[in-house]
Amino acid sequence: MVCVDMRQRIAPKRRRPVRLGDEQGMTLVMTTGIMVVLVIVLAGMVEYSTSGARTASRSSASNSAYALAESGISNALSALFNGTTQQSGGGNDASDSDYLPSRTTTFSTGTVTWSGTLASNVWTLTSIGSVRNPTGPKGAPVTRRLTRSVQITIVPGNTVMDRIYVDNNPASTDMTCGIPALKLNKIQIAAPFAARGNVCMTGTNPPAQLLGSRVDIEGQLVMLQPTNSVGTLLSPIQTAQVGGGCRLGSVGSFLPCSNATQVYANTIGSTPEIPARPVFNWAAEYAKAAPGPLHPCDASLLQSGESAGTPPVFDDNGTYSGGAMNGSADITPSTSYICRARDANGNIGELSWNAAQKKLTINGVIFFDSGEDNSKSAQTPVHYYGKGTVFFSAPVQAKLSGETWCAGGTLGVNCAAAPIGTNQPNRDPNTNGAWFIVGDKCVTSCTYDLNFADGAFQAAFYSVHTCHVHGGSAFIAGPLVCGQLDVDGTGTAAFTFPPMTLYEDPGPAHVDLTLGPQSE
Repeated sequence: MVCVDMRQRIAPKRRRPVRLGDEQGMTLVMTTGIMVVLVIVLAGMVEYSTSGARTASRSSASNSAYALAESGISNALSALFNGTTQQSGGGNDASDSDYLPSRTTTFSTGTVTWSGTLASNVWTLTSIGSVRNPTGPKGAPVTRRLTRSVQITIVPGNTVMDRIYVDNNPASTDMTCGIPALKLNKIQIAAPFAARGNVCMTGTNPPAQLLGSRVDIEGQLVMLQPTNSVGTLLSPIQTAQVGGGCRLGSVGSFLPCSNATQVYANTIGSTPEIPARPVFNWAAEYAKAAPGPLHPCDASLLQSGESAGTPPVFDDNGTYSGGAMNGSADITPSTSYICRARDANGNIGELSWNAAQKKLTINGVIFFDSGEDNSKSAQTPVHYYGKGTVFFSAPVQAKLSGETWCAGGTLGVNCAAAPIGTNQPNRDPNTNGAWFIVGDKCVTSCTYDLNFADGAFQAAFYSVHTCHVHGGSAFIAGPLVCGQLDVDGTGTAAFTFPPMTLYEDPGPAHVDLTLGPQSE
């Protein structure tokens, strides 16, 4: 029997592995591929990040440029509001076309260039903000440009005169009351009163009295007689403010004002409110007045059937000198005249006189390079109509003697008729009002510019130097603005009156702005 080892019989043969190829280069390829992909992904991420940074930087620069442009618009608006410009060569008025020339302001973040152009009272403001390009010095600056329209309205100054005002220039030297002071002798003033310097009140028949609603005196006040007073015991005024105190008599100490010092008011204090006296540019008024030396009467403005007559002469040499007509002009002569003229802006002014009706028409700014003397041919009562300012350079005094001037009203009806204290203040200066401004060309011996004698006046008067009020009755129912006041008369000199706006106001004007849309 043959024994066979079955394990040997059935043991399979060992197979040799099949080699498909050499795999040593595959690892390098795969590694390289992965690295390429990673590089591409990383580059994309870097580019995305860099692009985002550039976008953020440029956006930031653009926002900065916009903010700078807005600051330029604000600067231009501020200049219009303030009415001034700091730019050399710029205009002095927001109505001047060169008021907002181009200028550049530098900030730490960049610059802004801003300017404005004016056409038909509309400013077009332009502002360009500029900042450095964040990409580097070779890149163009990042800029933003803004514009805004602004409608302007020039509003003149609004100086309202509501009192008798004395500037104490030249300074008072009268020593009647023991101190240098403005002397009010036998005069009663029923209008509000304001004075710089000291005031001396004297006289007994009638007594000197200040009876207006308000009295403001910068310095000291002396009552020389017991009958002199501010207000009365039975009729106190509203307010009395005297800076330096009060005294009875020519000697002694000054005390706080009170009833004991013959000051009777509901409110008594030591803080006077005294307005600044307006100061005019006389040469400018000379140049622009119509009618006036440079804008004479224009015959083409006469209406059918009208005759020019012989208007008074405004000047005789075409130069502002104060020497015309030997020093005086009469605007209410014995014969009629009509004078209308256009100013440089085309506005028509007028000064016309109807001698038969005693009617004077006033409109606009009128200038005489001379004084004024209506006493040559007194016409009374004179009724004037319109609103205007009449300048007299007045190298000699302007005389208003023995006349009555009524603001509007019915022709022939005397505004100073009894009861004068009721009739004289009864007027509307917003409808009919005249300012008479005198005295610029007086240099020496300026004793007085305005000479009031025995008359009644519903008008406003301004004197560079001294106003002289004299005669038995010189009734004034309007603002009186004087460098100094010389009183030589008796009785009431000034009634209460409605406040009057200074039409030709030398005070600061302001600008009303209507803002239009802002655009880029």
